[in-house]
Amino acid sequence: MLLKHIFIPDCLFDGFNIKTMISAKKSIVVMTAYLVIYIIFINTGLLFLLVPFLYIVSPFVIVWMVASILKDTKAKYPELKEKEEWGYADKLKDELGFF
Repeated sequence: MLLKHIFIPDCLFDGFNIKTMISAKKSIVVMTAYLVIYIIFINTGLLFLLVPFLYIVSPFVIVWMVASILKDTKAKYPELKEKEEWGYADKLKDELGFF
């Protein structure tokens, strides 16, 4: 499984149970809402004092989103076969054709 080879520090998940963690789709929605709010605050000047805080916190929110996507185990994906180096979960090998 690919996730075994990706290093994600356990300190990112202190206090989180993988089974109760937010799903990948929800984390993407939360991150999108965060960025939309950030852009609205910048362009309108609304709560301008909050913009630097959102800017400083944004890398941590992005890392959280990426980690929650990588750790999401709700969707079942097929394992790669013996001599396959990569694959697509949504396409069959025969449908890919040649590039």
